[in-house]
Amino acid sequence: MLVKLLTGLALCVVLSVQGEPKLMGSDQPVKASVGQDVILQCCLRPPLDARTRTVEWTLNKTLVHVYRNRRDDPNLQHDNFKGRTSLFHNEMRKGNISLQLFSVNKSDAGNYTCFIPKLGSKVNKGYAVLIVASASVPEDKDILKEASSHNVAIGSGVIVGGVVIIFGIIIIVIVRRKKMSKYNLFQIQASLLSVHDSKTQKQRRYMSEAKKSTHIDQHKETTSSRKAAGRRLNTGSNQDNIPEELNNLKNPDNNS
Repeated sequence: MLVKLLTGLALCVVLSVQGEPKLMGSDQPVKASVGQDVILQCCLRPPLDARTRTVEWTLNKTLVHVYRNRRDDPNLQHDNFKGRTSLFHNEMRKGNISLQLFSVNKSDAGNYTCFIPKLGSKVNKGYAVLIVASASVPEDKDILKEASSHNVAIGSGVIVGGVVIIFGIIIIVIVRRKKMSKYNLFQIQASLLSVHDSKTQKQRRYMSEAKKSTHIDQHKETTSSRKAAGRRLNTGSNQDNIPEELNNLKNPDNNS
C-alpha cells in the first residue's frame, strides 16, 4: 500500500511548462483483488492548489467521492462507496487529487473519472481504470484504450507546448543578438568616422601652419633681398663720386 501511495505522489511531482492547468489520470490500469485497497491516480499539471476547488470522482455516472468547501461531502456519494473512499488532503495543495478506495469488490471495477468543474481549462477531467480479479468487465479493453489515448494526447500536448516555448525563446535571443550586433557595428563605424575626422582636421591645421610659415619665410627673404640691393646701389653711387673729387683736388683752378 505504501508503494502505491508513493507512486501516486511521484506522478504529481513532475516538470511542467507554463500554461493552463490540466488534469492527468493514469495511463496504466490499476489491478486489484477483492478486499484490497487501491489508489486511483489523478493530479493537476502544472501543480495547482486544489484545496479551494470542487473535486468529483465518478464511476461511469455514479458519484464515488465529492470534495467541496475544503472538506469531503459524503452526503452526495453513492451508498456503495460510503466510508470506503478518501483523498490525500495534505497533498491537494500540490495538485494531487488521487482517490484511495478501500476494500475493493467486484462491482468497483470500471472506468473512473476525476473532475474539477471550475478548473478554467479545457482538460478538466482525468481517467483511471480499475480491474478487479474475477470481475466480469467486458469493457475493460475499450476503457483502457480510451483512458490511454486521452492521457497520451495530454502528454503530447504538454511536450509540444514546451517545444514551442523553447523555440520562441531561442528566436527572441537570436533577434536580440542581431540587434546588439547592428548596434555595435554602428558604434564601431561612428568611432572610425570620428577618428578619421580628427586626423583630417589635424592634417588641415598642419598644412595651414606650414603655408603660413612658408609665407613668412618668403616675406623675410624678399625683405632681405631688397635691403641687400639697396646697399649695393648706395655703394656703387659713392664709388662713382670718388674720381670726380680727385680731379677737383688735382685741378683747383677748375673749382674757382
